[in-house]
Amino acid sequence: MLNSLKKIGFYEVSHFSTLLSGVFFLFCLANFQSLDDVGIFGIWITSSLILSQIGAFGFHNAIASFGVSNFNIDKFAIENFYRKGALYSLIFNFLIAILILAINSRINFIYGDQFLIILIIYIFTISQVKLLVSKNNTLGNPKIVAISNIVKSLSIILLTLLSFIINFHDYSYLKVFLLAEVINFLVMFIFTPKLSLKFQNKIREFSKFLYLKKCSRYAFNNLVFDSSTKVDLIMVSIFLPLNVVGIYTIIMNITEAFFGFSVHKRGEHYEWLLKQFKKSNVKKIKEFIVNNYLRFFLISIPILFSGYIYVYLLTQSINIEIIIALLLNIIGIFSISPLVLFYHVFFSIKMDLLMATIILISLICNIIVTYILIKPLGFVGASIGTCSSFMLMSFLLYKSIFRRLK
Repeated sequence: MLNSLKKIGFYEVSHFSTLLSGVFFLFCLANFQSLDDVGIFGIWITSSLILSQIGAFGFHNAIASFGVSNFNIDKFAIENFYRKGALYSLIFNFLIAILILAINSRINFIYGDQFLIILIIYIFTISQVKLLVSKNNTLGNPKIVAISNIVKSLSIILLTLLSFIINFHDYSYLKVFLLAEVINFLVMFIFTPKLSLKFQNKIREFSKFLYLKKCSRYAFNNLVFDSSTKVDLIMVSIFLPLNVVGIYTIIMNITEAFFGFSVHKRGEHYEWLLKQFKKSNVKKIKEFIVNNYLRFFLISIPILFSGYIYVYLLTQSINIEIIIALLLNIIGIFSISPLVLFYHVFFSIKMDLLMATIILISLICNIIVTYILIKPLGFVGASIGTCSSFMLMSFLLYKSIFRRLK
């Protein structure tokens, strides 16, 4: 028990270090370069995170799902799933790279070839990192993930400082993030235990078709969910000036920090929640939801007020639009936070297609509302679109959960 607490504490410290390095990075970018550069970074990181869900194709979720759904973890099966996923992920990322370059040859992307090359390499890297993180967490090696996160955080800080001493020329700030992620990947890859499959006769196998079919369920859910959480910034970048995109990137950075507190815990309650679903224990599940709303509410208050201070330090100003936009984004994430803890359960009880459909409806709602409101209200319109779509998602998912429990 004590060892488990130590592992969790160490992981929390690494999560905090990642947030701290991100804060430092954006502070330097906003104060020593410009909000336009913050906006370009926001477009780059948002695009890469969405596209990486295609590149990773749910292979990392398949590993995690196999781990949380089996009391006795088959290490060799996990190793086998990881190797297949890593190979297939490389193939998918090559296809993404070809598609991006083909589109660029037709429309001549506004931010230039170097932006796209950095984007492509970053997508390759984080897709592989996702697989390594999932493998280590499933095999009981969260300390490796934590150490690599701390190394990545230190790399971001040191490379950011170095970028002001040595001019990396165009998009130096993107190269900083890319190099830090490459270092993160190398550290995790070197320290992750490798298992030999050569003499293992009984390894759990899927056919290639079944493996890809299983992973496609996760990939589709991940893609529509990531799109629903990031489409507002993409639309802000289409309709508003770059410096405004920079401000909204900072707001989203604060929101993502809040969301991170729920995401990295989502496998923790799997067995207990699945047991309650099988018993149709409505009372216990309602208590769980209420308790987690209370927990996330207590987390949201300091994040909200420290977020306002953070925005002021980065932009040297704060106005009613920023106050409203950040509040709406936090409320939106707050409304869905406990539902993230049900993620693996939805797949186990065959509700993943319904979940994906609801998230897709939410995404379409977000696009429509944001499109209508962004011109008269600016980025506040985008925040209204995001908040309303998340509340719709929350309502529909809860309705589906309790209908299933009847």
